[in-house]
Amino acid sequence: QQFEALANKYIAEYLKINPEAATRLGEHKYDNLLNDYSLEGIKKERALTQKYLDELGKIDFAKLNKTNNVDARILKHSLEAAIFQTDELRGYEWNPASYNVGGAINDLISRDFAPLKTRLMNAKARLELVPNVVVAAKSNLKNPPQIHTQTAIQQNKGVIALIKGDLQMFADQAGMKAELAPSQEKAVKALEEYGAWLEKDLLPRSN
Repeated sequence: QQFEALANKYIAEYLKINPEAATRLGEHKYDNLLNDYSLEGIKKERALTQKYLDELGKIDFAKLNKTNNVDARILKHSLEAAIFQTDELRGYEWNPASYNVGGAINDLISRDFAPLKTRLMNAKARLELVPNVVVAAKSNLKNPPQIHTQTAIQQNKGVIALIKGDLQMFADQAGMKAELAPSQEKAVKALEEYGAWLEKDLLPRSN
């Protein structure tokens, strides 16, 4: 009971702090949000992970039934891996692809899990947050491998095309063209500026 309560609480907090993953997994309470890509957001998730790893360490796995014992070990390894990713691999410093929000937008329009207008309103809210992601990327990225930056440049163009193309098609279909237009323009402008920064600033120092 102690382990199951802890695991359920962790999953709930994990989804809250990772709204993009929540959408993919079918939890739609946070469809209007994007992950916090800032260094502060990364530290916050790191602290959450450590908190649950510490709590998990207080449980005697030998006293768990077979199913919970397996789940507990999977959770422990997952938490340890997340901390290793943050502390040692530090992908947020060298992988610009990790700031790609295309999936977060596409997940809302490619799956028919709620009325189209509801999904588009959440997409609108996410578009409003795109400039924050760009600010975080510019602040966090240091010296990526060249191929990562080149890939990110192409991916960024794809996200812009998604916002101008598929999202626009659904907005027209729902009669929400005027409602979404300001947010689309705001996001596209931020992504175009980001693309220029990737090409002119980050790419030359990506080695």
